[in-house]
Amino acid sequence: MEIWQRKYRAVFSGTAEVTAWAGDLLGEPGNTSQMEEMQRLLFPEEIVGETKGKEVATASSRLADVFLEQGRIAEAGALFWNALEVAQETLGKQDLVTVYCLGNLAAFYQTQQCYIFAEFLYQRALQLAAIEYKFATAGTRQIYKNYIQFLRKTGRDDLADEQQRQLDML
Repeated sequence: MEIWQRKYRAVFSGTAEVTAWAGDLLGEPGNTSQMEEMQRLLFPEEIVGETKGKEVATASSRLADVFLEQGRIAEAGALFWNALEVAQETLGKQDLVTVYCLGNLAAFYQTQQCYIFAEFLYQRALQLAAIEYKFATAGTRQIYKNYIQFLRKTGRDDLADEQQRQLDML
């Protein structure tokens, strides 16, 4: 089992905790079959193919957003990381889904005020978005907008203005 799989499974390791998070999500606390199905979807032992990888990465990201809204920070973080790892392993480090996962993870760390790491993730996502996709998709442009907001939040208005001008020219 990969290190990242062990790390994320540890977040959901306790039966009561897993039952609670799956129950909250599915509306049926304690339904073991649904809980096990959710774990198989998000943390499969083996992911085969791009289609399955994209499904797992997307499901992990969406569930992470739900947990973040509920204030369940540890679970959200684990799922954002799961989405990125799955996307990188199944789709490649330059795939559009991977870029979106990097952007989601950057936004997550921004909300946690881990600004140095958030900026690193934003810059990596933007680098790939610029080189591979020329910011042609709405999602890559949104990552750019989030980065500009990040710059403003961290008191770098001049750099944010410069980045905004560059985005406007695209």
